[in-house]
Amino acid sequence: MKRLTTDDPINNTENMRNLVFVKNKQVYLRGLDENNEDISLVNYCKAECNKECSAKYDDTWDATTFGELMDCDCIVSVFYYACVGFAEVRERLMKYEDAE
Repeated sequence: MKRLTTDDPINNTENMRNLVFVKNKQVYLRGLDENNEDISLVNYCKAECNKECSAKYDDTWDATTFGELMDCDCIVSVFYYACVGFAEVRERLMKYEDAE
């Protein structure tokens, strides 16, 4: 079976499958920072919330605190939870693929 997960995607399909990943126990988005660098999901969502609804989030909040406060029905909240779920599925898939 062809491996689906990679830390170095080289085409659109690999980018799609590996856009969201876990690094240092945090969820990151691959290449979505201003300089095409990886950005933490929390920082990305904080910036998007500031644009969309002028919400202000404390820079000291960790991912757990931020996640607990993302309880609105806005698109950023839905995006946040979808990315967290995708990152968890990707991590499990990586363990399965690494075991083969």
